[in-house]
Amino acid sequence: MSILLLIVLLFPTVLYPIEVMYALTKNRRIISHPTWRALIDGYTLVVLPIVYLSFIDEGGNDCCSGSATFSPEHRPTMYIWIVWCVGWALVAAATTKLLPPVLEVLLNVSMLFGWILNYVVAFQVNEGLWVVGNIPIGICLTMLLIERHYLVRGKLTRQVTSRHDILDDDISEATRLSPSPSYSLEGSYWYRSARRLLLSPLLSKYPVLIALMLPLFVLVTALLMLFGQQPDALVLAFTQTYKHGLSQLDHECLNVVCPDDHCLCTVAASGPPEVVRPVRMGVRRGRTIICNRQLMVANAFEEVIAERVPGVHRLIRRYYDRVGDWVQRDRQWFAQPRIAAATYRLMKPAEWFFVLVLYTCTRDPESRIAKQYL
Repeated sequence: MSILLLIVLLFPTVLYPIEVMYALTKNRRIISHPTWRALIDGYTLVVLPIVYLSFIDEGGNDCCSGSATFSPEHRPTMYIWIVWCVGWALVAAATTKLLPPVLEVLLNVSMLFGWILNYVVAFQVNEGLWVVGNIPIGICLTMLLIERHYLVRGKLTRQVTSRHDILDDDISEATRLSPSPSYSLEGSYWYRSARRLLLSPLLSKYPVLIALMLPLFVLVTALLMLFGQQPDALVLAFTQTYKHGLSQLDHECLNVVCPDDHCLCTVAASGPPEVVRPVRMGVRRGRTIICNRQLMVANAFEEVIAERVPGVHRLIRRYYDRVGDWVQRDRQWFAQPRIAAATYRLMKPAEWFFVLVLYTCTRDPESRIAKQYL
């Protein structure tokens, strides 16, 4: 399962930087077929958020383990915004046809809002996951925004004579491609304004699109308030959390005493002495525990990772805390001598890997191992 999740996460991470370099040099994407491009973009925009929210993100706020990325109370608002932005991005990925001007503007504003929200989430997660999640999604949205810009300019006009008017042959071309009256100069004020905005150069168009995010935010927030959400729920979804980039509740964990965790190496060390080979007694969180070399090696490895790559350590710790919660629920079963001995043997390959890392990254690995839990 872990290998499958790794493949799912790494596929867009590897593909999109190559796509960007190819697009910069060849002025087109590697995957040119529209259907395959739509499938890959859809995979990135849908699968990566689902994997994170379903398998990686925590269910609630907890001072003693990995905490939820979004406040549980305000999570529905966050999910609605994710679905809104992803939905419009999927429309952009799935079609090369222009929408009516007002809807085309709404599509661009929604994707731009999703682009900003994506990197706010990356700051909130505050771990190495942004490399395999937020960066591919950000690149995908950037490429879709650029493609829609050139699609509009390519299909509506071939020669711009001013910021407000186009030549007669361009009008007839636009009408032929999209006979809807929305692309006619005789349309309503809103349609003409939207059309002029879409035909504007990038540097003048995107500041206006950013400004239009405010009425979009007000509209969606008003709809969510009808279903009981607070007007500032999107902000509270980030701030009412523990131990994340925008969290403001960390002070609530200052005096919290977490229960002793029972993880795999700790359980294994309590197995039959002739198998697990205890070395000495140790102290963890004020409690006496049995220490064998495997347990001390594992803790020394975690210490090195926390010092050198704290982001990776938080990610590993999050998964290991989940395992610890599972082990603690069935503590009596794991404490059986045969199960503890089997756990010790299963953890041997991990122990050898930890030793390799310690001997590679530290000057005096045995001293670091020996001082654990003193």
